[in-house]
This record gives sequence, structure tokens and C-alpha cells, in this order.
Amino acid sequence: MENHDLQFIYEQLKDKYDLQLSDDKTILTGKTALGNFQLTGECDEFMFEIEFAKGRRTLWSPLFGEKYHHCHPSSIEDAEECVIGFMEGTRKYFF
Repeated sequence: MENHDLQFIYEQLKDKYDLQLSDDKTILTGKTALGNFQLTGECDEFMFEIEFAKGRRTLWSPLFGEKYHHCHPSSIEDAEECVIGFMEGTRKYFF
């Protein structure tokens, strides 16, 4: 995972969603009524983290609590799908 991967995702989606890319291009963030997400690259892999808005529950709430979820997308395409799924509210990690 390289910084330009996050910039690529940002460029692909910035006109469709309200996204922010940090100045050093290492963190991509977005916010909806569902909560906030952060996409980063650590140790040559992506990490997609969600902090759900109060009152939202995840499918895995007994394991991870009701407030947070994270996953490790295996490719730039998977990372982009995580962003789209969160921003559109269509991903399986919430109901």
C-alpha cells in the first residue's frame, strides 16, 4: 500500500462523496449519518475503521461493541468498495 493508493481512491470518489484526504495523503476520511470512517495504510496494508454514530449497531456488536468496526481490505478495489459501501449505507457491517 502506498500513499498514492489513497490519493487514487480520493480522486475517484471525491466528486460523489464528501471525503477528506490528509495533507500527507496517509488518511482518507468521510462522515455520514451512520458515523465516521478512516482509511489508512499501515505496514503495507489498508485499514478501514468505522466509528458508528450513537445508536447504530454493527452485525458483530457482541464481539466488537456497538461503536466500532474495522477491517483490512486486501486491495485498492476492496478499499474503494468499503468507502462506497459506508458512504451509501449498503455495506453489511451495519443494520
